[in-house]
Amino acid sequence: MDPLPTNLTVEQIWGAACQALSVNDGVYIRRYDIEFDPEKYTGKLSNQELIRFYAYNTDRISEQSIKDGMEVRAYLNGMMFKILAEEKIGEYFTKLIRLATDENLQLTNKNIHFIASAPSAVIREQLKDEMNREIKRASGGYIGSEGDKVQLNIKILRSHYSDQWERHYVTGITTNDQVVSFSTKNKRLIVPNSVVSVKAIVFAHNIDEYTKQETTKLTNVRTGIYI
Repeated sequence: MDPLPTNLTVEQIWGAACQALSVNDGVYIRRYDIEFDPEKYTGKLSNQELIRFYAYNTDRISEQSIKDGMEVRAYLNGMMFKILAEEKIGEYFTKLIRLATDENLQLTNKNIHFIASAPSAVIREQLKDEMNREIKRASGGYIGSEGDKVQLNIKILRSHYSDQWERHYVTGITTNDQVVSFSTKNKRLIVPNSVVSVKAIVFAHNIDEYTKQETTKLTNVRTGIYI
């Protein structure tokens, strides 16, 4: 593998990562993705390969990408407060924070895949932060009592698919400002920012692990109506 330039500025390195994401239409593409599904990524280069290109062609990095790179670094620097607050951020983001706070950062074969993935990871975290803020603002409290049958209008905030259980795990907020969670196989119930009308049974009351907000867990969730 060809050696990477050693004279890049920190701004150019992070700018190249943001430029790569922009060229790939906001999608983080790995070399593995292209090898696994070449027809889907015809004519595309992985983000790492694009960064290598921009490392030798820094004049092709736009001013906007340089600015975006500075914002990515600023966000990762800000995550230090989460560490100080004893929030668990995982090894991946711990590594990104170290890279973002390194004023003498070198683009190396060892760290290029972390840098390439950072812009899309930060975008996801920003969306998660906004979602958690929305949950924290909810003031409706719990819904009913365990076993109650309820009819609700819910804005879907997040959905995570579990390969192990073959179900989507969903968090949302009702029009009465109450946080709810449930699992489902119904794809009509998993689209973020959509609002759905459901019938369900109150299964339990608990506290959200991340936001510490009162949350009502639902079961037997059924819907067919979008609002």
